[in-house]
Amino acid sequence: MNKKIVVLVLFIMSLNLIMPITAQNMVITYGMDSKKQISAFKQEMQNPGESENFKRLANLSLKATLEAEKSTYSLEIDKDKSFFYLDELMLSDANGSSVNELARMNADRGDFYQDATTKQVLEKRSGSKLFINYGFDFFDWELIKETETILGYTCYKAIAKYTEPHPAGGNDLRREIIVWYAPELPFNFGPQGYGGLPGLILKKCQSGSCFVATKIETKKVKIKWPKGETITREKYSKKNENTQFKFN
Repeated sequence: MNKKIVVLVLFIMSLNLIMPITAQNMVITYGMDSKKQISAFKQEMQNPGESENFKRLANLSLKATLEAEKSTYSLEIDKDKSFFYLDELMLSDANGSSVNELARMNADRGDFYQDATTKQVLEKRSGSKLFINYGFDFFDWELIKETETILGYTCYKAIAKYTEPHPAGGNDLRREIIVWYAPELPFNFGPQGYGGLPGLILKKCQSGSCFVATKIETKKVKIKWPKGETITREKYSKKNENTQFKFN
């Protein structure tokens, strides 16, 4: 084979390999992994010390979690901005209204916009007209050397721990989030508004449930920064707009 052709083929192959890294427009698809949460519900149902009413609630939660786990999510990246949202959720009438409603609540985590230039996040929760505004630095990340390979990318572990006031006046809520970010993908974004790390977050885990990237595509997208009334995270918690507090 002609040496020039060999060089050309190798050059084209190298472009294909690095395209996902250098592209400014991408769409990442995430799926749900709730194995730990599902296992916990099954244990509660089998616990002889629990009441029958509690077991029924655990069974309802289990069915709703299994249904919500079918959901997929998209993270669109347009240069210095990103948009994370729930794809269409298909629910079966055979589940019953209670299971479907709980599954919808579990699956719909709201819409999240991120701006890497201003280091700002706008979060719009399901049913709310307000945008919760906070910065990338809201999360104090501890970077860990531990790695995990996701979609062929070497990802590094990071942990964020913090507390926030309970909206009903109870004890402060303690939060721990574990994420895995890929330095080869030089974006500060991730699912559910998490970001500010030296690489794209391909996995985020909290309370026994994880968002895990299942596909990365180079695709032209256009993200328009939303307009509307904004509120800080602290004021939103005090306002307690929702009857049931849910932090994603």
